[in-house]
Amino acid sequence: MICPGDFPGKADFRGIGELNGEELEYLYDNIREQLSQEDFTIAGNAWKAYVSGDAKVLRKFIDTTEFWGSHHFLKPALEAQLKRLEVNENGLNYIEQKLLDIYNYGVKTKPEIYLEFWKTEKIYGMGDAEIDIYLKKLKLEIIF
Repeated sequence: MICPGDFPGKADFRGIGELNGEELEYLYDNIREQLSQEDFTIAGNAWKAYVSGDAKVLRKFIDTTEFWGSHHFLKPALEAQLKRLEVNENGLNYIEQKLLDIYNYGVKTKPEIYLEFWKTEKIYGMGDAEIDIYLKKLKLEIIF
């Protein structure tokens, strides 16, 4: 498994898709991890909880899993998914509430909203088109 959280010389690293062949070889040679059978079992159980689409099932898996094996980013990823599934008293999930908060703070153009969201919510890996889906659902008056 190759799953870097950062890359030498890239201050705002966003994933292996931005790397060239030489940089990918560096990852292969330096951070590659061999997964164990236990790692595959953890991943399989995580997948079952994830695809259930049930916040309670996912929460229980996260809370009761004590060992994450080689999956250094699995727990934060599942916690991010849980935030998508859970809704607050206003009927909004975390992403919707975050975008509404950004808007209410005074950020009114799409490019500015994207940048503000990406500052703290990189874990979602969302591009502008996906953020637009959420913005459309919120029916905000956005300056283009």
